[in-house]
Amino acid sequence: MSVTTPRQTRDVVRRDLLLALRGDRSKRSVVDPGLAGGLRAWLEDGVCALGACIPDGGRPIVIDKRSLAMCAHDPGDPDRGGHGSPTPTVAMACGALIETLFRQLITTGRIQEPFAEARAALACQRRYRRISAFIDSLGDRQRRDLATEVERQAGILVRLWPPIPPRWFPRTQERLCVPLCGGRVLLVGIVDLMVGVPMSDRASVGLVEVKSGERHHSHRTDLSFYALLETIRSGAPPSRLATFYARTGEMDSEDVTECSLTSMVERVIQAALGLARAGHRRVRGPGMEPPERRALVGSST
Repeated sequence: MSVTTPRQTRDVVRRDLLLALRGDRSKRSVVDPGLAGGLRAWLEDGVCALGACIPDGGRPIVIDKRSLAMCAHDPGDPDRGGHGSPTPTVAMACGALIETLFRQLITTGRIQEPFAEARAALACQRRYRRISAFIDSLGDRQRRDLATEVERQAGILVRLWPPIPPRWFPRTQERLCVPLCGGRVLLVGIVDLMVGVPMSDRASVGLVEVKSGERHHSHRTDLSFYALLETIRSGAPPSRLATFYARTGEMDSEDVTECSLTSMVERVIQAALGLARAGHRRVRGPGMEPPERRALVGSST
């Protein structure tokens, strides 16, 4: 997908992105009232044995996209790093900066000074503290190269990302949390963008992740995990999953299927059991602070 396109072509690209994000309304899956309850029950049965391993008030086992990748022996994409190399990298810094700019674009509709604005935003967020310090530690040449790439990708976001209609109720950095086993196991995630609201008849929510690097198979896994959390939380599965690549201006999108949800249940159970065997009580991404356990026990999802 070309970035330097005339206005008419750019408008077509924006329209196509919106269509890919929302999909064909007539083909959206019908909401099965028993699906979310069945998925939760399956998860609860799969991790119930862990309840005896974690005392009341003890640290819960936290499952997020990084712990899933670790248990699958998948290092994930370079934008986010892996459990074996938590030290910030230039790729991770670029990803964090673009993620922040995307949120700004959706919220305010404009980006004026990409690198300066993104750096200022990172400095205000605890979850990005290490990455912000890493950017500050870069040499002049590395910082200039990073700034050039961030500005290039920000230009793609501004030119190609379509304005989201207010009726779609767009919200950025949406936090998802599903407590299992009385809060002893937490499934957590943060979605870059969610659109639509859950409906009782047909799937209607879209989940979007923005990446600054190249395609990686873990991106689909991440979105499938978030789809599972949203299904259990709201009682209805999302209709569409999409990954936008700021590096090229391309977007991959797909429908959510019952098969993908059930496959993710099995993967989550295996990850929880694997972390318990390894003695990990809290495995999460940088800055991922789940809500207090006492607020989750007995809460509805």
